Amino acid sequence: MRIKNYTPHEITIFSAEDCYYDKATRKHYLRSPEVEPLARFPSSGMLSASYKDATERVLVDGTELMLVRRTWSGVDQPPHADDDTYLIVSSLYVAAAKACGYSTAQLLTIGDPVYESPAQPRPVGCLKLVRN
Repeated sequence: MRIKNYTPHEITIFSAEDCYYDKATRKHYLRSPEVEPLARFPSSGMLSASYKDATERVLVDGTELMLVRRTWSGVDQPPHADDDTYLIVSSLYVAAAKACGYSTAQLLTIGDPVYESPAQPRPVGCLKLVRN
């Protein structure tokens, strides 16, 4: 299996043993800042989705708010990949691809984000990749 990353940033995967889950914040954190990741996937470019928004104004408890109905109108075509190549993309790209009737069999998204620490809740990677 080969994996290419079509998000604008590197995807870093950590071992579950090198992280802990905090029930209070419902987040995964690194046990130590010196933890080495299992894998890194540099960006190979970016795949985007396009949409049209229909907006309406509604009154909620005396406050006017805008509601938007988003209609996906297309997605960037991924580069030709063989059956053994999977592509990491954004969740928005997957949603748009599904709405536009494209196969998502070779699309992956991140699963279980990992943060640096409770004091520094900056995302630093994830625990797994999710098939869509």
